Amino acid sequence: MVQQVLMEKDEHKKLAISLFNKVWDLMENPDRTEEENLEMIHMVHTSRYHWGIVGQPVNLSRGEW
Repeated sequence: MVQQVLMEKDEHKKLAISLFNKVWDLMENPDRTEEENLEMIHMVHTSRYHWGIVGQPVNLSRGEW
């Protein structure tokens, strides 16, 4: 929680949503490259982090999935 004070909660939420949606875009792409696979993994962890700050239990559950 050290870095939380540097961002407003609405900024955390916007990032979480954007990253979550981008991960789904990549997951639905059957022709992903290895680089995109790695990008997807990093984005899902980052999305989960931001949801952990501002999300509801449903957001955390989806992030853990």
